[in-house]
Amino acid sequence: MSDQTLGTFFSMCVDIYTAPEIYRHEPFDRSVDVFAFGLILYEMIEGNHAFHPKSQEEAAKMICLEGLRPPFKNKPKNYPSDVKELIQECWDPVPSVRPTFAEIIVRLNKIHASCAKQARWRDTFKLPWKHAGDR
Repeated sequence: MSDQTLGTFFSMCVDIYTAPEIYRHEPFDRSVDVFAFGLILYEMIEGNHAFHPKSQEEAAKMICLEGLRPPFKNKPKNYPSDVKELIQECWDPVPSVRPTFAEIIVRLNKIHASCAKQARWRDTFKLPWKHAGDR
């Protein structure tokens, strides 16, 4: 593949889930998946893509080049505060600061356990692997 073809291919593949280090053509590791996971979790909480209604390409530039992160518009009472903290750690600009997926699972399990104790979260915050045996 020529550099021009590769550049065209890359620009077609860039989306909102692209970690800044990939966008800037820098070396990267597994933490890029954690970055994407943070944005997906954000979408689950907010119900929209980051920086909606901007295009994914514009949002990717804002995230990767300007270092911006989408604002949390939903009120904190609508989701556990630990989830917001986890999201912010997942999309940290420094890849080595992002948690691993093993750490994320431990954190989600703790969040789930905490929610199960609180009546208002009991039926709204469920983890699929916690209920697999219940089926």
